[in-house]
Amino acid sequence: MNRFLLGVALVIIISLGPTIAQQPSSTPTPTQEPDKTASPGQIKNTPPVPAPTTRPQRSGGITGRVIGDGGQALAGAPVFVWSANLASNPAGASAALLQPPLSDQDGWFEAKNVTPGAYSISVRVPGYISASDGDDGPPFYRPGDSVTIRLIKGGVITGRVTGSDGEPVVGARVRALRIANRATGQAASSGFPYLIAFMTSLTDEWETDDRGIYRIYGLEPGSYEVAAGGGAPLKFGPPDQYDRDAPTYYPSSMPDTAGKVMVDSGQEVSAIDIRYRSYAGHAIIGTVSGNSGPGTAVILSSTATATIDGFAVPGADSQSHGFVFDAVPDGEYDLVAVALSGEDALLSAPRRVAVKGADLTGLDLSLMPLGSIGGQVVMEVAPAAGSKAECKGPRRSVLEETVVSSHREADQKSVNQAHSAFLLLGTSQTSLPDAKGDFLLKSQEAGLHRLELDLPSEDWYVRSITRPGATPATKPLDVARDGIPLKAGDKVTAIIVAIAEGAASLRGRVVTPTNSVPSSSRMRIFLIPASKEAADDVLRYSEAPARPDGTFGLTNLAPGRYWLLARPVPDVEPIGGSARRVAGTKEGRAGLRLEGETLNNLVELKPCERVANNILQYMPASSSPTVKNPGDN
Repeated sequence: MNRFLLGVALVIIISLGPTIAQQPSSTPTPTQEPDKTASPGQIKNTPPVPAPTTRPQRSGGITGRVIGDGGQALAGAPVFVWSANLASNPAGASAALLQPPLSDQDGWFEAKNVTPGAYSISVRVPGYISASDGDDGPPFYRPGDSVTIRLIKGGVITGRVTGSDGEPVVGARVRALRIANRATGQAASSGFPYLIAFMTSLTDEWETDDRGIYRIYGLEPGSYEVAAGGGAPLKFGPPDQYDRDAPTYYPSSMPDTAGKVMVDSGQEVSAIDIRYRSYAGHAIIGTVSGNSGPGTAVILSSTATATIDGFAVPGADSQSHGFVFDAVPDGEYDLVAVALSGEDALLSAPRRVAVKGADLTGLDLSLMPLGSIGGQVVMEVAPAAGSKAECKGPRRSVLEETVVSSHREADQKSVNQAHSAFLLLGTSQTSLPDAKGDFLLKSQEAGLHRLELDLPSEDWYVRSITRPGATPATKPLDVARDGIPLKAGDKVTAIIVAIAEGAASLRGRVVTPTNSVPSSSRMRIFLIPASKEAADDVLRYSEAPARPDGTFGLTNLAPGRYWLLARPVPDVEPIGGSARRVAGTKEGRAGLRLEGETLNNLVELKPCERVANNILQYMPASSSPTVKNPGDN
């Protein structure tokens, strides 16, 4: 039974795996058939092969190549191509899962006859992780695109688990828990990568052998806590010997005093030995109120790692709907309840609790309905501002290739695992418009939301996001600037997203004079509209992190005159994140404009212009850096 459950869980892990290094490739793919000697999930390394140049791209498909360290081809890798509307298309998800294309002997693959839309690509091979080099390729792909998937060996943690008598602990479950970002309070990963951690936690994939030795491989770089013992959050069948114990954390402690283990990609960290404590832990007992039913679940997660430590289904008793978590070690946790009621989802406010030497009882989680955001995407094909210039993309874009998502303001209390639970329950946080442009985002928490767009190509930019005013005579509301306030159960409609053809792009590199070293080597690049009329037009502001080598890319830009500047990013602040974070507030825009006007690094972008090799010389705001565009004397 356990092997069967492990297989099912691993299938789900693959189906909801992380989108691996997304790098557009203009190299045509060859005609070789998939390598029949490599089975799905088995990697076959072949030497680097010169890329053939004779095979034309097939229309209606997504092609690419899977490579490893040093550029060698990886054969026999299953490549899963998932629609951005994954949850609303179970038939398509099943087809993608059961019949994925395999990379051939030269690493090439082709997903044939994909329908118009946007897709993510995932390759999950045991022991390998994404080789992210900071490229700003699109997170989604469209028919006709090609992608290079780069995989490298993940990190390894290994050690030995012994009892108080020094004897090996055999058959104990061991987990490596990646530590959450302390600066943001968010999990080290979110979305599909977070689901991997969740699904892995449902199995006994990592166990000690007859010597008490464990080895966990395929780890992303980061800081980890390692725990031995305790049961999986979801488990069927009789418990194993150590399932009823609370986990013991490396070296021999509770979560709040656990040792930290740093792991780099390809690095093996050994001698992470754990002295096992037979500790029963404590119970967390409570109830769920507010229209809870058969589709209700309660999730327990650690605040340190934001990984799921328990998953409980409340009792069917309509009077109590009680839930119990046993064998919980001392520490700080978040509790959240989720449920499905027909086609609607419900969510409780996250409840933070601390377990310290005693059981916790009398807790109540009250379910509240989730809302939705709907509207229409409108394509304005005419070039911007009456210009006769037209973008010469390789093909015409369609509405169904636009991805609409909702970003909830980060300063409001929320938990990542709730979003993951919604995905598991069949809901979605992204939406693709239909042929008429209509979209619907379901399962939205109460709070202030901002829409984010992943556009069909670099030829497009978002011109406006509006909502009708209170009366027909009232000016439309600027949703891009003010956001969408959503109360529990609200169903917001009539959002109009206008995207226009004629976008420009700007790529380059930021350099730092030796006499002006910023407080951090990490930089963030900002593009700020220079005209006063656009001061509060949030969509005209753009923001992107610079890569470690100083290069940056800003795409899908409205034509116009801008100030370009770079700011150092403190080490405690994540460099990535949602676009327009700083420009989302009036104060943030004012600060950007003041700095931009002071530095006066002007860049003028024409419709469809592709500026490359831009050199931005960083200096503090009190200095006067210069911007050099190609062709400047």
